[in-house]
Amino acid sequence: MRYRLRHYTHYNYAEAVDQAHNQVRMMLRDVPYQRCIERGIRVRPGPRYAKMHIDYFGNRVLYFEIDREHRDARIFATHIVEVNRPPGPPPEQTAAWEHVAARLHGLDDEQARSLQMYRLPSQLVSMPEGIAELSQPHFSTGRPILEAVQALSKSIFENFKFNPKATTIATPVADVLKQRQGVCQDFAHLMIAALRQRGLAARYVSGYIETLPPPGKPRLVGADASHAWVSVWCGDDGWLDIDPTNNLTPGENHITTAWGRDYDDVIPLNGVIFGGGDESSLTVRVDVERLPPAAS
Repeated sequence: MRYRLRHYTHYNYAEAVDQAHNQVRMMLRDVPYQRCIERGIRVRPGPRYAKMHIDYFGNRVLYFEIDREHRDARIFATHIVEVNRPPGPPPEQTAAWEHVAARLHGLDDEQARSLQMYRLPSQLVSMPEGIAELSQPHFSTGRPILEAVQALSKSIFENFKFNPKATTIATPVADVLKQRQGVCQDFAHLMIAALRQRGLAARYVSGYIETLPPPGKPRLVGADASHAWVSVWCGDDGWLDIDPTNNLTPGENHITTAWGRDYDDVIPLNGVIFGGGDESSLTVRVDVERLPPAAS
């Protein structure tokens, strides 16, 4: 599947900003199932200094500095990308989950040692009281890991309500578990916490999802959204993705931007400004447009 992706971010400040130092993580990754044909990013006002680098997790990061007075800032990220996800392994044929967890504990496995950061609590993924009970019914001894992960995803989907007003980007996992509502970021953090509590390696994936209009309705430009899901390490089958917000295995309509231990590692835009006053307004528009197949 080919897409044209546009991500527009606009900050309006109450007072003039003298300097801005920012990092942007909006540039898509190149991974085996995803190939960027075109990518570009523009910052307005034009920065005095800008440099692209690859962070510890392999994500593309643009650092930029604006050193002149401005009342607003705009970032335009654009891509043309091909997504061709192969089907995953049959869930019943994946390794038993406790065997994968035991392998991750093995100090003689070089790959397992490199995955330890995805097993431990992180800035936004704690392991609160009650998190074990969330996964307990689904992780019986000997159950194939992907079967167990899919069952946990289904449980979150059925028992937690999607409510954009219930949480913020800083809501702890414990509060999500108690309130049983939130958004994709919350459900990803919740699932990661449950998997790590079982001794498994799980990471947070940020990206986009194509949304299709209701039958007979026109497609609304700019109405698509950023999204988040989970990837779990399944031993010899490698990393496999799961989307607990929608209770599905990500397919060709899931576009990957970045991954890390939690949202804190993949924030689309963060940094420091000098000035700006006490208030600012933020406008974000995302457009995921499906394109016809490339001519052969």
